[in-house]
Amino acid sequence: MNILYISSKKSWGGVITWMQKTALALENRGHQVFIISHPQSEFTKKSDKRLNLISRKLGFMYNLFTSFWLAKFIKKNGIDLIVANIEKEIVAGGLAARICKIPLLRRVGNQGDFKKALKYRLHHNLFVDYTMTISEFTKKESLKKVNWMDSDKFSVIYHGRNTKKIAQSKIADERVKLGIAKDDFVLGITSRLDKEKGIADVIKAFGLLSSSYREMVLVITGVGEELSSLKKIVQNLRLGEKVIFAGFTSNPLLRAAVYDIALTYTYNEAIPNTLFEYLSVGCVTISSRIGGIPELIEDEVNGILVEEKNPEKLAEKILCLFKNENIRKEISKAALYTIEKKFSEEMMIDNLEILYKKVISG
Repeated sequence: MNILYISSKKSWGGVITWMQKTALALENRGHQVFIISHPQSEFTKKSDKRLNLISRKLGFMYNLFTSFWLAKFIKKNGIDLIVANIEKEIVAGGLAARICKIPLLRRVGNQGDFKKALKYRLHHNLFVDYTMTISEFTKKESLKKVNWMDSDKFSVIYHGRNTKKIAQSKIADERVKLGIAKDDFVLGITSRLDKEKGIADVIKAFGLLSSSYREMVLVITGVGEELSSLKKIVQNLRLGEKVIFAGFTSNPLLRAAVYDIALTYTYNEAIPNTLFEYLSVGCVTISSRIGGIPELIEDEVNGILVEEKNPEKLAEKILCLFKNENIRKEISKAALYTIEKKFSEEMMIDNLEILYKKVISG
């Protein structure tokens, strides 16, 4: 199969991580995957050099020049299927797909991607042949929100990760780079720095514990528009050097392995990709009980679930795990087992191959 992914997003998020991972995995199975990415995006700047990445702007909505350029690219490279995400990609790629008589699959990360306005329904009906999402929750909520969608052309394929054992020497080196002392207990979060990710509440929960448990540090990995406001919260709570803003990482699994407890406290999401990264290295995780997260995390088995927007309750859960090393070990084992048996990368790519072939043949 020859697949074309279209990405017009400038920031690095879950869909970008998914595109990079699935493109490389499909290439390893003998398929060819091209990715069109915005020239100023984090994806273009920091993507794996093995990708067939084309740097190009889509321009304004209904840009016929872009669609005809895409159609020419499709014919030249024998593209069988387009995979897109947001509206601009669907319109540009969809028109090109219709010209070349190939299908377009929409990959949806969140039910909020669907709008009830007439133009969105028109775009979907004109250009989208099949829809895929990453959780049963998102599928259910999407179909409830926009009842004109065809449920028979809507599939769920979860993220996939392979478990990975990371050498203690590499973890120790990473801790040194981050300025973490040997005996520090690390709370960590890897996330885009947006309001909906709940990072402000994570900092507040940490602040409730920091003065009593001096060995705790909080590492925040990621970039985003909320960086300055999060730093102000740290300053106001007088947490000083106990909170480390570690910026972007090109090796999220190594960073997750540094965390003694990983946190995902998002307010509105299906299943964050970082959760799969945490579990794949056996990281003990506390997550908000929202969206499709309970489809991956079983409370007090392979992770801990807690209500969102409640720093006090989050602090209680952190403290409980901090004081119980045996519980942390059991959760870590269960996390690895979950990835191996239910959410491996091989399972994800197997399911993607089946779906892509189905959409192409259909």
